Amino acid sequence: MTNVATAAQKLYMARVAAEGCAVCRRMGHPDVPCLIHHVREGRLGKRNHDNVLGLCWEHHVGKTGVHSLSREDFEQRYGISEQDLAEQTRLSLY
Repeated sequence: MTNVATAAQKLYMARVAAEGCAVCRRMGHPDVPCLIHHVREGRLGKRNHDNVLGLCWEHHVGKTGVHSLSREDFEQRYGISEQDLAEQTRLSLY
């Protein structure tokens, strides 16, 4: 069974993508194109289309990205968790 996004969720993800990479923004580089990253709770958590953030290729799947580093290493490297980045993104849109 697939977790298909609703029209509202698709619109939200488009708005998140338009914000650019959340990590790059924190580093003073706004408007860096990004991919949508779904924050998952637990090791095998389900995709939640409402809990997303934008990450550039490097911060998403590159050597220093969330999918290459452990959650703890990502948080230590950037000083913020992916969940907190998602919350900051959500707050910036509303």
